[in-house]
Amino acid sequence: MMQCKISGKYPVVTVPVARNATTHDVKAKLESAVGVKVARQTLRLSSGGEELEDDRSIESYGFVGDAELHLDVEPLAGDPEFAITIRSLGSEATVKVRETSTVRELKGKIEELWGMHRSKLVLSHMSTRMTDFDRDTNDDSLLSDYYISDFSVVDVGVKG
Repeated sequence: MMQCKISGKYPVVTVPVARNATTHDVKAKLESAVGVKVARQTLRLSSGGEELEDDRSIESYGFVGDAELHLDVEPLAGDPEFAITIRSLGSEATVKVRETSTVRELKGKIEELWGMHRSKLVLSHMSTRMTDFDRDTNDDSLLSDYYISDFSVVDVGVKG
């Protein structure tokens, strides 16, 4: 077994795979972990950027220990709206967003829905904080940077 550390935009995901696992096998594990369909994924070597071929094994790329790979995600055609769940303090709601929606726009929807001022919101997805506690440095980031897709769940906290 080996660990494949996958970086993309913000969340870094690690998936365990057999040494003889193919690139397609790694993509299937990523689909389970982050919800991005295999067909939308392109994996590259972190060093050099070479695209990995689906039918080749990870070990055929010369990894001795664990593998560090980079994930590119093909945007959804037509930039469609989809539903995500937002959760906060026992409350849950569904909102419509696009992959190209920003963290700032999502905060605006939450403010409209629950009356929480956007400057006080701390959002996270897959245990990755989408906003810093002391500043809003990631507000212009796209939701797709966090692998947010149909049926994703975003947790909402409030700064003290």
